Amino acid sequence: MEFFPELDVSALQAEAIARGLYAVALVDGVHERELALISDVYWAASEGGRASATSIERAGPLDAKDVAQLLLGDQHRELFVKTVGYERGQLYPDRGCNFELYADPNILEVETLGPLVMLSPGEHTEHVETWNRFAGVGAIGDEAAIAANVAPLATR
Repeated sequence: MEFFPELDVSALQAEAIARGLYAVALVDGVHERELALISDVYWAASEGGRASATSIERAGPLDAKDVAQLLLGDQHRELFVKTVGYERGQLYPDRGCNFELYADPNILEVETLGPLVMLSPGEHTEHVETWNRFAGVGAIGDEAAIAANVAPLATR
């Protein structure tokens, strides 16, 4: 089984995904590179149809329940959860963060970080990430549905 197999999506589903990503990006203000990444995903999935940054901005964000209605098959309802611990009282980089985000037109990366440690020659440290992929995740149209269908998976 491939960890992230390619999926066929219709132009309407590609638009729903792009507009859903746009809604997430609006939370802290859409950055030019974020919009470029979302546009590239939309353009590639819709085979160059009417996809552009301008068309996504013009259409506006799409509510989570509307995205969920368009992505009905189990193959579209998968969830990737990456977890890592956080050690209270330890010093972490970047103002105490245990993760960093990086995006460009080709990737979206979540990088996890461990506490800063000073190692002497011959010493070692460990940083453990746990990756899970869940298939057939239930609807996520509102906060109650997320609490019922996603939260239990994220805490496994």
